[in-house]
Amino acid sequence: MQVLPIFLVILAIVVSGYIFTSKRRFYFLRAIILFLVLLLLSTINFSIFFGFAALFIDRIHDMELGNLFLLLAALVILSGLLLYEGLKRFNKYHPISEITLTLIEYCIQWALVYV
Repeated sequence: MQVLPIFLVILAIVVSGYIFTSKRRFYFLRAIILFLVLLLLSTINFSIFFGFAALFIDRIHDMELGNLFLLLAALVILSGLLLYEGLKRFNKYHPISEITLTLIEYCIQWALVYV
């Protein structure tokens, strides 16, 4: 068993704990970490929801493209609502500054522009 991956995980936890407990510092780093965590969680949510939806799509043979688009849009909105609720609960225990949330919003907007 290699020690390096375990050490890197422990180091990441300690550094992120320090970043999120310090006041008025590391706004950009907080925003990037939070953005990546939210992106990972939304990917997991969407994959799970799409997996469940795929079970029902196989049973319906005459699904049109418009219905599939609406299904995907509903899954994206459901995943976003779950992330919003999770972020609200995380904010109760570890307050997130408005600057960090604004930077996350900018990251999302620019990523959408480039996509």
